Amino acid sequence: KALGGGLLPIGAVVFGEAQYSEHFFYTHSSTFACGTLACRFALRTLELITCEEGAIMRNAETEGAYLLHGLQAIKDKPDVVGILKSVRGRGLLIGIEFAKRRGIYENTQRCMLGPMAEQGFLAVLVSSYLLNVKHIRLATALNRNNTLRVEPPLNITHEMCTEFLDAVAEVVSILSRRDTASLIGFLVDKKPSNNAAVATTAKLDTGSAAGSAFDVDTDSTTPSTHAFLVNAINPEVYRRFDPTFAVFTSEDLCNLSTCFTQLMFPWTLHLLPEERAKLPQPITFIFLPTTTDEYLGMEMDEMLGELLGSVSVMAEAGASFIGIGGGLSPVVHKEKETQANMRIALTDMSEEDSAGVAPKLFL
Repeated sequence: KALGGGLLPIGAVVFGEAQYSEHFFYTHSSTFACGTLACRFALRTLELITCEEGAIMRNAETEGAYLLHGLQAIKDKPDVVGILKSVRGRGLLIGIEFAKRRGIYENTQRCMLGPMAEQGFLAVLVSSYLLNVKHIRLATALNRNNTLRVEPPLNITHEMCTEFLDAVAEVVSILSRRDTASLIGFLVDKKPSNNAAVATTAKLDTGSAAGSAFDVDTDSTTPSTHAFLVNAINPEVYRRFDPTFAVFTSEDLCNLSTCFTQLMFPWTLHLLPEERAKLPQPITFIFLPTTTDEYLGMEMDEMLGELLGSVSVMAEAGASFIGIGGGLSPVVHKEKETQANMRIALTDMSEEDSAGVAPKLFL
């Protein structure tokens, strides 16, 4: 990639005369070896790198240091501490790692940024936001999806670096306000909002990240033996999960719900203190982003696989009793075979359920 100036692919091997073998040369040939056009690109690339006593490399060193210093300053701002886990790199090869600790975003209220961060999905959304809103192209690391790769061309200008830093500062500010709607609004053609009233004013939890990323309810130190599966009965449910979703129309929520179904895994619901107080005993609620209508449209094997997969995860985590929410009742009733395979008691959205108390029907 680099040798061809990012325009044409070319590879080269350097070896001494003593290692040269005519037999090897003719045996290991290549259809495109010594391609004139690719070689011309490579020669020009080397000329640009070495001309003016390596000025382009000095530019990479100078602007790389400027980017690293600027990103570190954003990371260390008091009002965003904890959002960026680390900034590291050398020259113009830099990584921005986003924290995956869910408690940063969910403390006194629910916020969709919490499960997104927990699942390592946040950096992907940030890169998509930067591309679609700021027209800056980044990608996540192939083996670490919560880390953005910053790999600008060696001849990047100082002004471009400043523009990039401003864009990163803006998106980190959106995260610090827990303004999920402004981050994902471009998915439904909604422009980011500067209205502070839309976003929450709750202070970020900037405590130690040493705990488990899944330990959202900080007052619970042991896993619950009772788990309960619930799902999005309809896309409007998401308004209860994030106050910033008030700006979205019903059509917006339908489109966003489809995105969540395709990209996110089931997650543990963050229970507010007043909700936990209503429970007769500690219960873990697992939220499945697939809506009831989407489940009903699935083939039986696909539907069973998804539900049983969630049940298995809860059982492995120590849950000995697993219930299923009323929104999933039509799914399990779809065929008698489903209930026989899952052996899960169903709820019927009774008064006890609607009062916010967990159903007493379990495995």
